[in-house]
Amino acid sequence: MTSPDYLPCIGVDEAGRGALAGPVVAAAVWLDPDLDSRLFCDSKTLSSARRDELYSVLINSRSRIGIGSHSHVTVDRVNILTATMSAMNHAVCRIDAICASDKTDHWLKFGHDLAVIIDGNRVPQRLKGRATALVKGDRLHPSISAASIVAKVVRDRIMVAMSTLWPNYEFDVNKGYGTQRHYRALSLRGPSPVHRRTFNLTIQDRLF
Repeated sequence: MTSPDYLPCIGVDEAGRGALAGPVVAAAVWLDPDLDSRLFCDSKTLSSARRDELYSVLINSRSRIGIGSHSHVTVDRVNILTATMSAMNHAVCRIDAICASDKTDHWLKFGHDLAVIIDGNRVPQRLKGRATALVKGDRLHPSISAASIVAKVVRDRIMVAMSTLWPNYEFDVNKGYGTQRHYRALSLRGPSPVHRRTFNLTIQDRLF
């Protein structure tokens, strides 16, 4: 059941932009109009279990999902903003490729000339479609909220897998973000191979 104020569009959001380690991941989501859009809200307000539930709802629906990502290597090479914008662009391109070959009634009804709404205040250059940036969009539009959930779940699972290779940094707990224990591990052991060397990995020690 779609809420009455919901307008179909492709929502785009990212996860991992502020992390000290691991990739930045972007997701683009076109929500199945048969889903209740009121289910979706900013991923940061949800428990891990609830995010996983909603992720399952999305991938088992007629929603269309595109993922783009860049590793810590690319983040260090081009900077985090450029890597984030590029990942968003890739996510939209992938969902466009999926939807171009989609023959379902839902896509034929809603999918032509859809707007693309990006969480934040920037639109990636050369982005396909009619794109608009929406500050705090993950709180305001269900398609962006859904994208925030997908990006967060996908990236968290990557970081949990990385924690098995570098357990001393507790990536399964902090997901690469700068917690107190994470900074302590960095001060004791130095960076792992997946830490972002262009980020300041020590300055936050002064806050604790």
